[in-house]
Amino acid sequence: VAAVVARDPRSLCASVERTLAPVVVGLSDLGLSRSDIARLASLAVHRFRKEDTVSKLQYYLHLFGSSENLLRAMKFCDFLSHSLERVVKPNVVFLRECGLGACDIAKLCIQRPRMITANLQHLQAMVACAENIGVPRGSGMFRHALHAVAFMSEAEITARVEYLKSTFTWTDAEVGIAVSRAPLMLTRSKESLQRRSEFFISEVGLEPSYIAQQSVLLGYSLEARLRPRYYVV
Repeated sequence: VAAVVARDPRSLCASVERTLAPVVVGLSDLGLSRSDIARLASLAVHRFRKEDTVSKLQYYLHLFGSSENLLRAMKFCDFLSHSLERVVKPNVVFLRECGLGACDIAKLCIQRPRMITANLQHLQAMVACAENIGVPRGSGMFRHALHAVAFMSEAEITARVEYLKSTFTWTDAEVGIAVSRAPLMLTRSKESLQRRSEFFISEVGLEPSYIAQQSVLLGYSLEARLRPRYYVV
């Protein structure tokens, strides 16, 4: 309560019977526990007292699949301040048109919360970037590709692809294969990629072309999984 009041002193002036109680009752009816409601109140201080809070939460709970998923994502994005009809729902419809199912969209929203509150044209540009790295809509890797390129500029994506080429001595064709099969490698740090290059090429002796074909290996932990298994074998 103290945290809520500190962030929104006007909450002390809100009518308990007319404003706060109906919201709390409505959220309880949606299945939120008292602790969930308390967390929500602290995360969405300025929106908690609004009349549309319950109806918006009902939509988001269905979208995210659980209150825990939603509240975790709300740490990074104030969903309640965005229009469902003008912003969020059109974005969700577009993602469905791209071949993403409800489970994929929920996971994407958790990983990249601001994606569904972005301008639709911006979201369309993200989809175009995902396709440009060789991952078509409807493919199993499309969600991961969107996760990887979300909010990256074309220049940044190009720079990361060039770094992959130089680090693993890949050709244009090989880096295209590698990224399309494991797009999340675009989110890894240069240091992480360099260590993996040294391990696979210098220590294990794999050919760059083979690494490109099996690029999913680059997503595994070097110290917790790859090195222990290699040296045991």
